[in-house]
Amino acid sequence: MTHYLTEHMSAAVKMVEEFSSTTLAKRLNDPSTDDYTKKALHVCEEMYRNAVQALNNGMKSVSSGDFFQARTETHAFINNINACGDSSMEFQTFGEWAREVGGDCLAKIVEHIDPEE
Repeated sequence: MTHYLTEHMSAAVKMVEEFSSTTLAKRLNDPSTDDYTKKALHVCEEMYRNAVQALNNGMKSVSSGDFFQARTETHAFINNINACGDSSMEFQTFGEWAREVGGDCLAKIVEHIDPEE
């Protein structure tokens, strides 16, 4: 299960980084994007960085066998992704995917912590 979690977490990190460097960057650099939207996008950019950091920390926790900390970091990942949930449709779609991956990892972590759940 450790391998499953680290593989999924690593893939999610790559997808968040790719989304940030492509879709988010494109919107930020679009001259037609108004200042209010740019401020919101900068917040999303920060939240996505935080999400990546949380999942990287979660992978380290999984690798070291600290599944309680991994659960905390995975919750942080989901919460950071949720911060941009009411942006445009492409952000909503991406957020749904990221929450699904995070939720799947979280379920596996909880299952490892308490196999009865």
